[in-house]
Amino acid sequence: MIRILLVDDYPETLEALTQLYELHENVKVGGYALNGTELMKILAQETFDIISIDIQLGKENGLKLCESIHRNDPDAFILMCSLEASEATQKDAARAGASYFLAKPITSTSVRDAIKAYTDAKMRRTIPESSDHWIDNFLIK
Repeated sequence: MIRILLVDDYPETLEALTQLYELHENVKVGGYALNGTELMKILAQETFDIISIDIQLGKENGLKLCESIHRNDPDAFILMCSLEASEATQKDAARAGASYFLAKPITSTSVRDAIKAYTDAKMRRTIPESSDHWIDNFLIK
């Protein structure tokens, strides 16, 4: 079972994302955070396979939260979400330590692709890296 922690400052978005993620087999949303304080409290107590963070988190910057999580756990699979999906924004997310980027509005197909990216990344940890550069798969085409 893939456990996901959702981080967004809008409860409606958390509910919609839960519905989209849980359409997929072996996926369970295991926690929610509305801000960085809640996020860090949850991560101090539990582990998740995927952490999904909105870049615009009220007054907080999701990229800074991503950097903090990545610094403490370089293997964490972090999905950054944003309405702003420019190449520059995606590269900022990658530099912050994100493993994948979801452009809003998020669809069932984009969630499926994110889950596949997670399972592929999990498999790559046990298989030597290929010559492909990971950023090529990260950027939305």
